[in-house]
Amino acid sequence: MKALTKRENDIMEIFWREGASLFMSEVVEEFAHQNLHFNTVATIVRGLERKGFVGHETFGHSFRYFPIITKQEYGRSLLENIISRYYDRSYFRVVREFVENGKISAERLHDLISNKAHY
Repeated sequence: MKALTKRENDIMEIFWREGASLFMSEVVEEFAHQNLHFNTVATIVRGLERKGFVGHETFGHSFRYFPIITKQEYGRSLLENIISRYYDRSYFRVVREFVENGKISAERLHDLISNKAHY
């Protein structure tokens, strides 16, 4: 799965937050403060559809778009790509990196392993 551009991610955040189908005008409305033109947003949404991130249903002459991929699925895909690309597919190396850099303590790691961790 390809990584999203910043603008694509901004649009997907709207779909993920709303968790429902949206008409293009509703998506554009979310960007009113940024003065994004309707055609710009529509082009990005259609690109997201080609990439398999959103789908649509037809209502007369309009389309209502909905997310196909959840935020968690996308995040997992990105993480797997990073682990594959930069850590030679070693999840151990990633965890070690977090422990060595103080991002996670041995105690928290133990809690996670023993299923006591609270997020």
